[in-house]
Amino acid sequence: FCDAGDYTVIPFGMEKTFPELLNYNKLEGAKKVVDTLRDSPDYVLIPPNRKSVFIVEVKFRRYINMKKIVKIATKQKIRWHPSWLFVATLDDFYFGQCEKIITYNKISRLRKDLVNLALQSKYLKLIRKFEK
Repeated sequence: FCDAGDYTVIPFGMEKTFPELLNYNKLEGAKKVVDTLRDSPDYVLIPPNRKSVFIVEVKFRRYINMKKIVKIATKQKIRWHPSWLFVATLDDFYFGQCEKIITYNKISRLRKDLVNLALQSKYLKLIRKFEK
């Protein structure tokens, strides 16, 4: 999304915002706090038109397993609603609103109007290079 245009991508996940808390996971009462924060989505995404904001969880999977994708979307929807799920696989990129993923038991391929196909192809090659 950063390379796709004038998107604003704000890191939001625990790894970025609260990494030092991972060191205190063993402290009394800390596990619940850390677990809650660990479930925070990875990014806030603002599209070029600046008319909406998306909370996005990012996952890598070698392939799409809809049972697992629905489970991830359900967990996200409970804690962060509305939220979106971006899944990178060795075959393609997928992006959908968690509520729709749960309702339709389907996640759509990343639309070319969001990220053009040439850019998607570039990053798929990069993923394949590191994962094979």
